[in-house]
Amino acid sequence: MLTHEFTHIVHLDQARGPAGVLRQIFGRYLVLPLPFTVLFPSGFPNLLEPNWMIEGLAVYSESDWNKGHGRLGQSHFEGMMRAESARGLRSLREVNAEGRGFPLNRDYLYGSYFFLFLAERYGPGAIPRYVETYSGRWFPFRVHSTPRLVTGKAMDELWVEYHDWLNARFAGKPVDSGREPDEGREFVVHDWSITSPLRTRAGDRWYVQGNGYTLPRLMRQSLGGDVEAVRNVEPGTRLAALPNGELLLSQPEICGNYNHYYDLYRLAPGGRLDRLTECGRFRFAAPLEDGRIAAIRVVRGEAEVVLLNSRGELERTLYRAAPGEALTGIAGMRGTVVVTSLRKERWSLVEIAEGKSSVLVSDRAVKHSPRFGDSASEIYFVADYGNVDNVWSWRRGDRSLARWTEARNGVKEISAPLSG
Repeated sequence: MLTHEFTHIVHLDQARGPAGVLRQIFGRYLVLPLPFTVLFPSGFPNLLEPNWMIEGLAVYSESDWNKGHGRLGQSHFEGMMRAESARGLRSLREVNAEGRGFPLNRDYLYGSYFFLFLAERYGPGAIPRYVETYSGRWFPFRVHSTPRLVTGKAMDELWVEYHDWLNARFAGKPVDSGREPDEGREFVVHDWSITSPLRTRAGDRWYVQGNGYTLPRLMRQSLGGDVEAVRNVEPGTRLAALPNGELLLSQPEICGNYNHYYDLYRLAPGGRLDRLTECGRFRFAAPLEDGRIAAIRVVRGEAEVVLLNSRGELERTLYRAAPGEALTGIAGMRGTVVVTSLRKERWSLVEIAEGKSSVLVSDRAVKHSPRFGDSASEIYFVADYGNVDNVWSWRRGDRSLARWTEARNGVKEISAPLSG
């Protein structure tokens, strides 16, 4: 994040040629109103670039594949661009115009891969040359012609070449096994936004639905397929199933007038929420069979796993993360708790039982959303082995990994498996 935002500061501050002279005369505070920028130079010309170029350069700058830093080239961005290539890439005019449509982060997605394309096709020096050239032009908005001074091609020609580069990189990428990808046999629900999927032992399916305009809604789909909206919830709400079939929600709330913390709620009859914690900071929670709750909280920048009673009262701490360690998910069953963890560029599955912690698997593949199935002998989670997010499991008997899905673009979230 620091690299991304500092790139904005350095990039948008550039001014050469007429813009630099203008700033020397009038100072750094000269930003002309829009009608005048058509005829006169601006003291900050890069502010007048399309947003996809501004954000794309920052994402390109933040990313370091060898260290696992940044978004460019990581499994989530790779999956999104693979989906774009399969559906049909966005035109230059559409990306320039922005607007409300998928992918919602197209400025970051298309922009970052454009600069990667520019560096690969025309050399890493093409990027600073482009920035310096644009920063020194007399008239603003010269997005179309500026690339010609660096690559010999106008932006519309370069965009066609960029599309060809993207399709060659992403179209028809095979999965590891050589079999056709299994994207799921049944569409349970198809909506604008779906998060935190959950299935109870009674067969009900729950999820949080968003439409991009109003507050998200907690949705319930019965075993027969009927769907009902139960109530509005806050953005970022997470769901978990209590042993008695009731729903446990973790959602952000205002604490002390200005803090934005997560607290736990039990869904009561009629869609009412019974609050269990106050200013608790419990981002992830895992109900246990005896009614207690294992939860992850972060206090003063340090993560820990704690045990709460059925009323949401703190009993004790189960695990304290090491300095710099981030916890990305939690699951619990029969006195055993597992978490996914990131520490020193390694992602791990960590088991906490009988007051001790042990690392079950650790490598550079991103891991999150741990889930127990019908027994504690197998732990399911999402991991990006091969740079594609899929469902994997760790089997206690032979201490081996097994892959359960072959998604081409990636699995985002999973519920706990029930009855296979």
